[in-house]
Amino acid sequence: MAKKKRVSQVRGKIAASQRKVRIALINLVVFAALALFSYVLYKGGFTDPTLMDFFWMASLVLGFIAIAFLIVYILLKIMSAIKR
Repeated sequence: MAKKKRVSQVRGKIAASQRKVRIALINLVVFAALALFSYVLYKGGFTDPTLMDFFWMASLVLGFIAIAFLIVYILLKIMSAIKR
């Protein structure tokens, strides 16, 4: 029996293109605006406890997603600065 060759897998580098940076920035702005809007509705929009809980939870989740996109945006900017 002949030996089979193993194909080594080369992991590619993640490139920080301008398109990715722009998409991360757009998503950051959208989710931050949604989190802020949800927080405003939580604070002064409704008196019903169910709706207040819903908007509090929505602002919390959307805020965490916005923070994740902020981290991605910062990392992509650092990667593009190092590449140059």
